[in-house]
Amino acid sequence: MRHLGRTEIEIPPIIWRIDEKFDRQMLDAAGGEWVYAPAGSYRAELHGLKVLLGVEADALRPRSNAAVEYRLKELMLTHCTAIVLQGASADDVKTGWPFHRLIPLREQNLAQLVIVETLDALEAEWLVENSPAHGILVPFGQRNMSAAFRLLDAAKEVGTAILATPPALGRENATDLQLRLSDDRIAAAVEPLPQTNAELMRIREALNSPLSDEVRAELWNDYSSRIPPPPPLRSGHPPEYGA
Repeated sequence: MRHLGRTEIEIPPIIWRIDEKFDRQMLDAAGGEWVYAPAGSYRAELHGLKVLLGVEADALRPRSNAAVEYRLKELMLTHCTAIVLQGASADDVKTGWPFHRLIPLREQNLAQLVIVETLDALEAEWLVENSPAHGILVPFGQRNMSAAFRLLDAAKEVGTAILATPPALGRENATDLQLRLSDDRIAAAVEPLPQTNAELMRIREALNSPLSDEVRAELWNDYSSRIPPPPPLRSGHPPEYGA
């Protein structure tokens, strides 16, 4: 088991991302009690699980917990392990309002931790350096290893957990999951819950076959020889302000 960043909370190597097709029997077969439920209008029975609850930033603009409480009710929960802030830009976070909205949720024991999801490694780097988030969800795979330029080391240094998700475009193979699982700077991989036993078997094989340091180095050398690093951040300024 690994720890979720600077917290003492132990987490498994894989957190299962669910959607409206959630199958509790498949979750039981896959093992683990940690799930990520992104924002949406689906219902599911998640009582008794460690849930990362996705909430769109715009739903937090009203000074009310109503949106979060409604999502908890849809998922048959009284509280969640973490709120995952979705759709918030680094510029939003700089103004402070998203985290100000989340403080009461922690005070009322509706959520224990705060995590932010972003699709961009440079934005994630800024969030690590300038926000109180306990963790960051960010893509990482053979087609997008930008997080390895600076983000992974920066997050490890300050104790922010990196939860790696599959990059959005293109098909993946077993090596992509092995890459997310084999890097000790990544707290956990966030993977779609399998829909079939064949998918589950492929994931188990990847979990039991970590990449060697030599293979990881070859993948990184190939990627970094083709893709330039993100521009350096200006101190205190979100990426929208430029390098």
